[in-house]
Amino acid sequence: MRTGGANWRKVSELIGVAALVLSLVFVGLELRQANQATRQDAVNELITLNNELHRSIAENPDLARVVAMAASGEAPDPGSAEFFQLRHLAWVLHNNMVVLDTTRRTGQMSEQEMKYWVTSARLLIEDWPGIIPHLRYAVQDSVVVSGLSIEELRDRYVESDPDSAYCMLLDVVASD
Repeated sequence: MRTGGANWRKVSELIGVAALVLSLVFVGLELRQANQATRQDAVNELITLNNELHRSIAENPDLARVVAMAASGEAPDPGSAEFFQLRHLAWVLHNNMVVLDTTRRTGQMSEQEMKYWVTSARLLIEDWPGIIPHLRYAVQDSVVVSGLSIEELRDRYVESDPDSAYCMLLDVVASD
């Protein structure tokens, strides 16, 4: 009888170990699926923000005029409504670069997706040269906090994270 009891104990221990292994595999699969969903949500959010920006420009003639000024390199008069619209549009672009970097650093975006968004942002900024002085103004917060010049901050990013969206932004602002 003792031998049978010992066998049942071994069998039950093996079943317990197998159940533990299967539960760990299940948890791993659930985590992987949740991570993929989070990544997709982050990309969808960026697509939504991008679409909203372009829709706002398309639907608002005043904002479209401001973007046309930025595209032509024309500077609106300081204190004018157009000046402040352009300034706030620069803040939106600046903040989107910060969100892009955060999304990538937290693993919610692949390097390939990041390169796509950074390239799109760079092309947008190059198409709107009049926005660069306003982007420089938006970057000043980072400069003040770091105690560095824009060029020094850019060089630090180039050394530590050359593919970041913020590095691209600093590069554009510093080279203008």
